[in-house]
Amino acid sequence: MMYQDKVFVDSCSFDSALNPENKAAHLIHNLRKQKVIDIQFVHSKEKEDRYTRMPDWVVDEALSDAREKPELLEGEEKVLLENIESLLKVHSANGVVAQDAQHIWDCHKSGIYFVTTDEVILKCRDDLMELCSVIVCLPSDFLNRLEKIIKSEFFMFSIKSEERVYTSYCGLYCRDCIPANDRMYPLVRKLKILMEELQFDKYAEAISSKNAIFGSYHIFSDMLDALESLETCDTCKRGGCNPGCFVRECAVNRNYEGCWMCSQYKSCELLEELKKLHPGIEYNIDIIKEEGLANWTRKKKKHYRWE
Repeated sequence: MMYQDKVFVDSCSFDSALNPENKAAHLIHNLRKQKVIDIQFVHSKEKEDRYTRMPDWVVDEALSDAREKPELLEGEEKVLLENIESLLKVHSANGVVAQDAQHIWDCHKSGIYFVTTDEVILKCRDDLMELCSVIVCLPSDFLNRLEKIIKSEFFMFSIKSEERVYTSYCGLYCRDCIPANDRMYPLVRKLKILMEELQFDKYAEAISSKNAIFGSYHIFSDMLDALESLETCDTCKRGGCNPGCFVRECAVNRNYEGCWMCSQYKSCELLEELKKLHPGIEYNIDIIKEEGLANWTRKKKKHYRWE
């Protein structure tokens, strides 16, 4: 499911006389088929005389979804149900609202949104929100809200996914590492090609008697090869960087997503060597532990000690 909370949909929303809301209700039902949302259909026999053009399948599904027996309530929950019923009675012509009240109470327990075209319930929407935190809305209104929710949750999922991929077990952020700097590799390749075209190795050998540093040109050439090889360095979570990292091995063996899940990270000897190069590690772990992976990078420390 892309939207996790159960959505309660009143059967009267499908009444064909209520165009275009009934079309919006059918769209909501299609989203259930596509497993975008989880729907609980509800039907009140008490108002069948007001909504006479509901499809039979909606009523059947609502009755199928219904519990065999209403939950026996006590204490505050019983009082809440009574208050919901009293609120609906204020706007009801005949005062028969017990089933609707039960459905709204069920939504209060298991969901957030109660989708309906019932005028009595809609008139109480503000009071119901204040009383039991149920959001009452028309089918079209719910579709608009759902679109915003899914876009927002997809955006947050993207952020969370990126943070999770690039946050190392020890609390460093892989994209802050020098090998993650994509600007470096085209420059390295261009320099290597240029040096080969110039046959600079022969030039370096020829002038090494005058300037001894050129006698070490092969070391410089090896360094360029080594720099280029860093481009294939993967993220920590994918086994990149140090293949024999003891911190990663420890976290994986303990089934930890990172050191922030360990109660002993502040005194961990495995982190001591890393702290020499990355003194902000412990601070980063503190922030991840406090803020979570989705937010921590806004507050992370500098990556290297010389920054």
